[in-house]
Amino acid sequence: VTGVQTCALPIYTVTFYSFKGGVGRTTALIHVAWILAQRGRKVVAVDLDLEAPGLSTAFSLQPEPPIFGLVDYFYERAYMPEHKIQIGEIFGEVNVPNATGRLFIVPSGELNLNYIAKIDDLRATSLTTEGETLWSVFVKDIKRHLNPDFILVDSRTGLNQWGAFSLLQAADESVIFLFPNDQIGRAHV
Repeated sequence: VTGVQTCALPIYTVTFYSFKGGVGRTTALIHVAWILAQRGRKVVAVDLDLEAPGLSTAFSLQPEPPIFGLVDYFYERAYMPEHKIQIGEIFGEVNVPNATGRLFIVPSGELNLNYIAKIDDLRATSLTTEGETLWSVFVKDIKRHLNPDFILVDSRTGLNQWGAFSLLQAADESVIFLFPNDQIGRAHV
């Protein structure tokens, strides 16, 4: 039909967050990602638990595993005007048997001294040289490259800049995991 513009649907982002570790946050994200891929959706799972990453170790990725990750990608966009790491270099695909959809994992990066130095320098509030947020640039790039239906974010636990970033800036919706203990009664959220 002429004169009718088509518009792409927005990517829906869900953050999986917990105040404490060990409550099943990452496991739940893995199951949801797997089910969505089996149901024909294109899913990108992002490891934003930068100080204790582990999402990518739950899967066998192709390529196996990417040399670069989200930290490298964010760091270059925040501090280096010439970007050498491209979006296609920071994710791997998971083979989900009998799935009509696809599942991609964006690891945080390779754990080494360089990674630790980047984490120490990088701030969730950092902007690119063009004044954009790191997350908005990432979403634009991932949409151009993969055009997923969902981005599922494995958040950092606790009260910190990356946990807040994943809840307040990255998420359209959040799944919050709690364990019934005394800490919940003391936290007034």
